[in-house]
Amino acid sequence: MLEKLTYNLKDYNQLNYGLIPDSILLNRIEKKYILNHSELLNIINELRTNYLCLEVNDSIINKYNNIYFDTPDFDFYLLHHNNVANRLKIRKRYYKTTNTSYLEIKQKQNERTFKSRLQINNSEIHLAENELDFILKNTSLTNSFAIKSNVQINYKRLSLINKDFSERLSFDFDIEFISNTKKIELHDLVIAECKQIQSYKSHFVNAIKFQNIKQTSFSKYCIAISKLFPSIKHNNFKQQLTFLENYFYDNAINAVTN
Repeated sequence: MLEKLTYNLKDYNQLNYGLIPDSILLNRIEKKYILNHSELLNIINELRTNYLCLEVNDSIINKYNNIYFDTPDFDFYLLHHNNVANRLKIRKRYYKTTNTSYLEIKQKQNERTFKSRLQINNSEIHLAENELDFILKNTSLTNSFAIKSNVQINYKRLSLINKDFSERLSFDFDIEFISNTKKIELHDLVIAECKQIQSYKSHFVNAIKFQNIKQTSFSKYCIAISKLFPSIKHNNFKQQLTFLENYFYDNAINAVTN
């Protein structure tokens, strides 16, 4: 798939990621869609005249390694599971292409998502003192010492941006969920995300609708917890889990016990 995707992107104009201000789309509205590889290629073919392809160090496909943090009782996960309007996720993200790491906090407040991040010198599974301080300053948490790493989520990402910088698209594929005892690979699965300053129709949304693909709620972190820790409550994610199993069949989810 990677070879076909790269070929389909050959006519795109490219923009260096470093030319985009850090503040762009940190406060945004997000829409998510689940695609397969064929649908992704069709969508890419429809967007080349209206979007730029973001590149980093001459690479348009970039590898992301993420370590997610939660309380021992999975409180952040349960906030999402229980449909709490205001919730957060905390992760360390390593960008392999640039060899840089960030501590990132994503806070959802109703339909808007706010993102804070701190550049760090490592992507280790523990939190350093300055990282704990950053969490306390940017969240309503009163104690950050109880937060521990629980899963790693890796994927490759293609990023596009429209020409006035008001909409950014990401397409994540080759997704892996990893715990201490299990690794899950999602084959033929693409998670597309549209990030907008304000909610409005776009060429991407029109192309998605033409493919008869519906907007969905899908959190990589929550699905990872549901699959890696099946004893944790996951009733509210059954629809997404059943969809994955039915739509992508046995090849979609391949669990390997380490």
